[in-house]
Amino acid sequence: QLTVAAVTPLAEQPARRPAGAADAAAADAGVRLMFRTKGIERRATVLAEGDAGQIIEISLRGKHGDASANELIAYVRETVEKLDPAGVIMNLGNFSYSFGNDIGALLTPLLGRHAGKRREFCIVARGRTSRSLRSLFELTNHPDIVGARYFEDARDALIYVKRALAGDTV
Repeated sequence: QLTVAAVTPLAEQPARRPAGAADAAAADAGVRLMFRTKGIERRATVLAEGDAGQIIEISLRGKHGDASANELIAYVRETVEKLDPAGVIMNLGNFSYSFGNDIGALLTPLLGRHAGKRREFCIVARGRTSRSLRSLFELTNHPDIVGARYFEDARDALIYVKRALAGDTV
């Protein structure tokens, strides 16, 4: 059973409250690593922790093109390497993306393993961003990316990841 847990922020990273706090569960729990570079706000938050490991949310807020895709991919990779979560919610609900292959490797860092098991992940995206990402990621032909679950709400995504880590068929 995964439960929301308070986690001491990593010493080398600033801990801050999420801007907007749209995700109520995330607002009071876990590590918050927030950075703003070239118009893109990047935030990582530990949402839950349990026997299977941590579930983190990586949020990008802004517009594609305001920061290089390589910077965003590096941020996702470094966050996953530092926290080694069992599950990741890639929250692009406040990220505007419509076209460009440069962001195609954004999910690659999530394909790793945690404690010998496939890392669970899903994507929060809406509207044009969701349609555009699905179209781009389908071109990769990687079964874990093509089969990624999409949600419009981070709460539904968290429920999905918790159930997947618990072994429930989802």
